[in-house]
Amino acid sequence: MVYNAEGYKAPYAVTIKKVDTKGNVISTENQSIFPGEEYTVSAPNVNFYTFTGTVKINNEESDATSITINSNTTVEYVYNWNLPFETSNISGNEFPADTKWYLLRLRDSYIAYNSETPDEISGVSSKGYEDKYWWAFGGDAENGIKVYNKAAGAAQIMTSVSPKGVESSTYVHFENAAGLDETKNELWTIYASVNYPNDNGFYLSRKGETTKINLQNNKLVYWTGQDIGSTFRVTPVTEEAAALKSSLNEATKRGAIGTLNEEAYSEFEAELAKGSVEGLRAAQAIAQNPANLTTFNPNVYYRIENLARKYSTRNASNLNDGGYLEAVDTLELPVYSKINGYFSNDRSAARAQAIWKFVATGTEGQYYLQNLNAGTYMSGKDGAYFTPGIETTEGATAFSLASLGNAQYHIKKAGSNQRLHASGAGTSDGAAIMFYNGGDSNSPSAWYLIPATSIELTITDAGYATANYPFAVQVPADVKAYTGTADAQAGVFTLKEVEGGIIPANTPVILEGAAQTYTLTILADNTEAPIAGNDLKGSTIFQKVETTENAYIMGNNEGAVGFYQMNEEDRTLGSNKAYLVLPASASHVRSITIGGPTTGIEDTVAEDAQTEEYYDLQGRRVMNPTKGIYVTKSGKKVLFCK
Repeated sequence: MVYNAEGYKAPYAVTIKKVDTKGNVISTENQSIFPGEEYTVSAPNVNFYTFTGTVKINNEESDATSITINSNTTVEYVYNWNLPFETSNISGNEFPADTKWYLLRLRDSYIAYNSETPDEISGVSSKGYEDKYWWAFGGDAENGIKVYNKAAGAAQIMTSVSPKGVESSTYVHFENAAGLDETKNELWTIYASVNYPNDNGFYLSRKGETTKINLQNNKLVYWTGQDIGSTFRVTPVTEEAAALKSSLNEATKRGAIGTLNEEAYSEFEAELAKGSVEGLRAAQAIAQNPANLTTFNPNVYYRIENLARKYSTRNASNLNDGGYLEAVDTLELPVYSKINGYFSNDRSAARAQAIWKFVATGTEGQYYLQNLNAGTYMSGKDGAYFTPGIETTEGATAFSLASLGNAQYHIKKAGSNQRLHASGAGTSDGAAIMFYNGGDSNSPSAWYLIPATSIELTITDAGYATANYPFAVQVPADVKAYTGTADAQAGVFTLKEVEGGIIPANTPVILEGAAQTYTLTILADNTEAPIAGNDLKGSTIFQKVETTENAYIMGNNEGAVGFYQMNEEDRTLGSNKAYLVLPASASHVRSITIGGPTTGIEDTVAEDAQTEEYYDLQGRRVMNPTKGIYVTKSGKKVLFCK
């Protein structure tokens, strides 16, 4: 609304008050609104408070969504006070049984009481469940908060002298509440933090003062400003119990070693259900008791999963969404072309690149790490980018395992604090593996060790696939596995079914089955040699097939499934595939169809082919076959190319 000087009307004052249910004013602000203009009634968000739905306009309750301003007006929003913690009624020398306990943090440090230095309170980098880590609060927001520590006891209270002028050398500490003199406080004012507004962060200052507690040099002192070093955050017992269970369940659902057996897991859950510090400690003790845990067996193969990082998200950390340790295959991932080593790739149950063997070094508890698919052993220097792979154990790094609890492990260079860590130098090599002397649990230095008992393989609508693994596998009953022999001169490629469906390591095969994803069982204790008399060759990592080789790879050409001659331009073969190489004299052969016990190899029909009887795939006899697949009277399938 616009007024000329003659008709000017001064704006009215609209006072917006936020109050709690007791009438205590949380905050007040003023707006100037011209006569006749509208004010929209909408309760602002306030940290630690929940709007009750009650609005008062000039002290009268109202359900209006907007009001026309024609006088000075007061709009009052009523809130319930919600502290970021529950207070407890604490008095005397004993904590009540229903005392609410919390872990307390400043920055990324957990705050702990130390009975040996009660005149100081410390921040430590890692949390624990001992009494010194647990905090309780008394009092109320209106009159002031009291702060207690479980190890200090109910008679002791957090206090300090006024920090004015000596903020960084005034230490917050504990004293007997009954003996406090007038220079020391027992009450604290709580403020909502602007640094962690969505994480219930809060500041504390002495009652009646504004200088806030701050963490400096791992001690609680004061600072006149406010930042994350002044922002407290709390974790209740129940939330910590849920996190402990979730962490263990993440490992359990993966089948990682170090997880609880069934009986111990029931006891673990029962202790957590108590909702107490003592129950949490007992549950942790159960989870960390080696007698309750599944154990490491070096005679099986493993997938090794990083807790936080993987290829697709590079150096971004996402807890329990890391990747499997793999050898870098630069033909598959050229982005890692500068790395002769290893990285944390996105998890896949179908990638043989993620299967590892712990090879005994001869020293108890020490192992070489061998990637079966690449055939390499891990090595490297301390703090180096990156850990290269070598082909023999000579010069390979010996590793030992260090449990971090919750089924997490450091994989450490034997005799050193250097451990495998997923962190490339930049975006291009993110999640690559290096040696590093930092990182605790739930970090890119922590790993799950998951027994690799199976691998997935997908057969498409073609009904066939090829495979070649560096370990033995057992195919399921509804899949048939074949080796193959080729006689180019006779025009015959013969498939022989693998007995019992057990495929020894390094045996390239053709697999036949309905279109779906299958689970093949890995047989770590199978030491059989590759099946003899097999003309199929196999890859493990991606490889370039030399142009001097007359090679054929499986394909599907308009429903005709078979091996097709590789062209001159693209000679790259994928990992864990089978292919066929025929003599150079047979280079005129363009394709080899498969299906049934015997298949045809033809680029043209054999000279005597017309003496056979041919039937189409519906069983009808065909006197003059043209281009397509036919079944002979003797039962073999033949491709006519004319």
